[in-house]
Amino acid sequence: MDLRRLEKDVSALEAAGIIKGGIVLYGSSFFGVWGRERAKEQLSELGTVVCNGFGGSLAAEQVYYYGRLVRAFEPSALVLRGGVNDINAGITGEVAAALTILLADMAHADFPNIKIVALSVFGCPFVDGLESHKREQVKIYNDALEKAAATRDYLSVLDLTPFFTDASSGYRPLFSDGLHLTDDGYKQLAPYFISKIKELV
Repeated sequence: MDLRRLEKDVSALEAAGIIKGGIVLYGSSFFGVWGRERAKEQLSELGTVVCNGFGGSLAAEQVYYYGRLVRAFEPSALVLRGGVNDINAGITGEVAAALTILLADMAHADFPNIKIVALSVFGCPFVDGLESHKREQVKIYNDALEKAAATRDYLSVLDLTPFFTDASSGYRPLFSDGLHLTDDGYKQLAPYFISKIKELV
């Protein structure tokens, strides 16, 4: 794996400004598509929010760039999004979860008072469409996060599936491609996301 394949994306996030002391949203394209400016506006009720998502990133790459996209921002809280790209690429849920948990532990070591929220791989049309063995890896990933959170007072797990699910047990029409949200999807998610992050951090 070329850990520097997304260097341009990471450099662009650094060039957009290193803003210290806020809540950092870190991980893959779910945060990358939300974007710095839109997340700042829609999540302003949380205070300073810095969206450092870079599309297509795997957990190993998120660990690799931790120093530049998390530590350098000296966050008061950290929200992690990982797992789905790894599992879709054939990495096991166990390995992906171990790396996400490592990120949480690294942040806690650097910032002992930090609160960290790891997003589980939430239900959505893309995940439901994965091969059965990959869906099983999603469950392994999510279960591993929950197990880790039970032994770490600085780590919580947030499952967004209830927000995306409609009354008929399908999914609300908020996805642009089955995985990422439309503009309206992020707008609708924002109040729910705010309320949950307030509860957890």
